[in-house]
Amino acid sequence: MSSISLPTLSIKSKSDDTILTSKGELDIRLPGSCGIIETALELEQVAGKAKVWIAKKGLCHFVVDFFINGIPISDAETLHHLETVIMRCDIWKRLELGLVPVTEPRGERTNRVTYSIQHPDLSSALAPPDTAPVACFRSVLYSIDVLTSQRRTIATLDSEGAQRRSHGKKIKLCNDEKTARITWSGDENEEYKSLAYADRNAVDDFLGKLKTNFETYPPSSVPKKRGKTEDIRTDAACSPHVRVLLSTWLDCVFLGARPCCKTVVLTPNMASAPLSQMAPGVFDVPYLKLIFVVERICETRIYLSHFNVSCPYEQCRVSYSAQESGTSWYNDPRPG
Repeated sequence: MSSISLPTLSIKSKSDDTILTSKGELDIRLPGSCGIIETALELEQVAGKAKVWIAKKGLCHFVVDFFINGIPISDAETLHHLETVIMRCDIWKRLELGLVPVTEPRGERTNRVTYSIQHPDLSSALAPPDTAPVACFRSVLYSIDVLTSQRRTIATLDSEGAQRRSHGKKIKLCNDEKTARITWSGDENEEYKSLAYADRNAVDDFLGKLKTNFETYPPSSVPKKRGKTEDIRTDAACSPHVRVLLSTWLDCVFLGARPCCKTVVLTPNMASAPLSQMAPGVFDVPYLKLIFVVERICETRIYLSHFNVSCPYEQCRVSYSAQESGTSWYNDPRPG
């Protein structure tokens, strides 16, 4: 399995100075003839020359790790909101892809959202010819960091909170030491020394039990109150500006840098083709449908030629321009 790095991308909202940055990688099993490939640009070049068919075989996933100002999103409700926002974007209808959330435990990656990529039945019937080398697509993983307009304020609050927590630990430590001296240094206490031997034992037993009770008492089950910075991060992640940024980001990732809405500024680093152009066999179902139709026409023409009957589709020519699909570079290995 090869991990192929994808171009970075940065999109800025004009409305509130929020910035979305992303970096990603493809997990794909390449045929041995492709050699070592590390970047998407290298994959594009090799796939075009060797006529490699990048196919969806078995389970395939689209994975996103979410961060706010460099900090992983740990709030479950916020993560579920972002998961829903991505699913409702128009890009999936345009590519005719089904997206199903994977509900398995997140494990250590509490900020991760995973989707299963689904194809309609028609595309699953399309198989590359035996002579074409096949690369098996497994997953694409993106790390998204939303830099909010309040990131400087949050950084200041985090710093102040850390100082307060550090000061609180020092106070607690001093109190613990003071308690320990009162509890266990009875020999230096005049009142304690004036007690009878039996009374001293009673005091020692009482203090010993009291200390044990404090040590073994279960912590409070009351949930911690969310901090101010956590509220700011949640509000930022659920804002309409982030929804627009995510939609624009998906369009760029799958279709390439195009004229986008006037509310955002795009800073692309599109050193390679978008995903629908790099792997149309995985991400571009309209393209698969077109190839399916062309293949049926070719089979019909070959079949009728045995009986010297002209094919009704003989004059049919299918054009699929780069403006319509962005996949004209792709050299389809199929005959016809």
